[in-house]
Amino acid sequence: MHEKISALREELHKVQTERDFFRDLHALSLKERRQAEEKHAEEIQRLQSTGETLELRHRSYKLLVEYYTQAALPFNAATFLEQRRRLLQHLIIQKQKGVSIARVSVDEIAFLFR
Repeated sequence: MHEKISALREELHKVQTERDFFRDLHALSLKERRQAEEKHAEEIQRLQSTGETLELRHRSYKLLVEYYTQAALPFNAATFLEQRRRLLQHLIIQKQKGVSIARVSVDEIAFLFR
């Protein structure tokens, strides 16, 4: 009878040890999953921000090229940089108002440069 009780206690101890091991393993995997999700969310946010910046820059250059073509203006680097700055500010304001930057036309921005 004592041998059977000792064997059962030993088996119980092994099972409890195994349970504790898997509990710790589960906690570790949950922690790592949360960290991966946070890192993934941060990376997505960074990429979205970069994409929006590139979209604004692309649209501003495209509009400036169209404006220079329509107005048949000579290229002056200093003037171009100032106009690009003003146009980017205008596009950012329009975007904040909820206007799609794709809807901003050359005719709409001509007033910025006069």
